Amino acid sequence: MPAGAITAATPALSKITNAAFSGPFDLPGDSLLAGTNVLAVEIHQAAGAGVDVIFGADLRVTTTNFPPAPPLPIALNEIAASTNAVFWLELMNFGTPKRVSAGATITRFGTTINSYALGNQALPQAAS
Repeated sequence: MPAGAITAATPALSKITNAAFSGPFDLPGDSLLAGTNVLAVEIHQAAGAGVDVIFGADLRVTTTNFPPAPPLPIALNEIAASTNAVFWLELMNFGTPKRVSAGATITRFGTTINSYALGNQALPQAAS
């Protein structure tokens, strides 16, 4: 690609007649953030090139030296099947006894979106 600002209409500097795999390319771990990351790719052909385009990618992740994730204090244990007439779920408290869920909601996404307020309930601690 040429130096300077690149737009979707910027042509590549050279035409590739026999495409071949190139890489691997290392991505530093600090380039990734906790949560969802996006790998965006844009293909540019040289001016006067044909209309044929090929692209392939292989993303491999190796994680090392990460501390284990802390245990979740509250987790879903069972949930109603989609064919049940009544929606229900069972929460398990793996944290301290009587964890109060004041103001918490559980939201179900699908054809319709439903939110259920948990209210101000005490959740007994799960048996070990």
